[in-house]
Amino acid sequence: MDESKIPDLTRLLYQYGPFAFALLFTVYLSKWAHNIYSTACSRKDPRPTKSEKATYCAVFLAIVVFGMGLVSFSVYWWWNYRPAIHVFRGEIMALEEYARVTSKDLYFRPRILAKVIDNAPALRDEEFVAISDTPFREGQMFTLIYGKQGREEHDTLEIVYSDRQQPVKYRVEWEDERGCNVLKEKGRQQSQSELKAMEVSILALAAATPVWAGTAKTLPLSKTLETFPPPQPNKDVTQDFIISDLQNERSSVGTKIKALDALANWPDDDIRRLASKITPKEPMLATLIDLGRHSDKELASKARRVTARVDIEKLLERSLRSDEQLQVKGALTTLQRIEKNQALQILERADAKKSPSLKAFSEQIQSGKATQLLRPVGSAGGDRYYVKAEWNPQDSSAVECLTELFNRRLLARRSLEEEREFMEKRQERYVYWYDKDWALDMAMEIERCGGTASFVAP
Repeated sequence: MDESKIPDLTRLLYQYGPFAFALLFTVYLSKWAHNIYSTACSRKDPRPTKSEKATYCAVFLAIVVFGMGLVSFSVYWWWNYRPAIHVFRGEIMALEEYARVTSKDLYFRPRILAKVIDNAPALRDEEFVAISDTPFREGQMFTLIYGKQGREEHDTLEIVYSDRQQPVKYRVEWEDERGCNVLKEKGRQQSQSELKAMEVSILALAAATPVWAGTAKTLPLSKTLETFPPPQPNKDVTQDFIISDLQNERSSVGTKIKALDALANWPDDDIRRLASKITPKEPMLATLIDLGRHSDKELASKARRVTARVDIEKLLERSLRSDEQLQVKGALTTLQRIEKNQALQILERADAKKSPSLKAFSEQIQSGKATQLLRPVGSAGGDRYYVKAEWNPQDSSAVECLTELFNRRLLARRSLEEEREFMEKRQERYVYWYDKDWALDMAMEIERCGGTASFVAP
């Protein structure tokens, strides 16, 4: 043998261990021993003695037996401890652009979804994999941390492994009745035990690193929402901060949820006093009512729960009867933000017919012209307010008026001629901005041009 090959052979023997020695004994050494024994038996001069042949036979048999032992050991090890990669694949569907997910057990890859409407907020699917060198167990759990931009607290959800077709698809959904987020598997009815296992454990982490940084704490899996202590009021959150966070269109969804969580711990009297406030922007009650129609179901649910602790009809009726014009104006603004039938009932209780101005306003509500049901849509940049404009493409004057309006008010940076080409053969258009007043004013101008405006959440 070439001596230069000895180091390479040594490395191979070290690397493959019993597998290499099994191969060496069963193929090479056994052949070598057999050749020696065969040569000895066929030798004529001098003839082999019985002891010599017995020795060669014993060496051959020993090598064969030892080699087969190594083969058996190698097969046993391979069968029980063979290297393998086991993968559990799935995806979390339709996450908003302000939602964050992370996990110490899973690896994520986002996939941006195509938009149904060009300027709608982006949605994404988060594809994930869990990798292990041992098989996954039925019912094995993987912790998922779910949070929202602007909010330090996060939710701990559980993905339960089951040996079925992959990838498994999930959605994070808010359950209004239980007041928590749950992770639901698409296309399969989940059992109560699975829902309980995946129920949210709301973690109140003061001054914690944001959830997407991957440093969040976890609770024991047995710690369900029913046994988790309610969050304590944050004394540092003042009324002014809460009003500012809720009325600022640019504040994030998480920031608004945090403000509503703090507000939920206030006494009813304090909530009623806050709801009766009228800021330079708008009445706080109108803000809470608008947030109750938010595209984020958790935010909308918490806003409705806070609003439910205010006697809206009594508060607005008292404001309509007030001698202060600011209170009356605030009540009228708020009446435009609630459903038509409820607004008419409040106006009737306030004897609107006795006041010419309230009577005229009541007629506008009855016709539907005064109702303004804004629908905030969450995004990474804050709340968007969409206005859907519709028009008759055969009405040239309305089309031209709307073309000039959109060219003047939108940030599309088109020339007027390019705007005309863009509007050609269209009969509807969605426009938005991060400002309620902009949306209300845009809707009014669309109506003036001869179109129809409605507030939507695409």
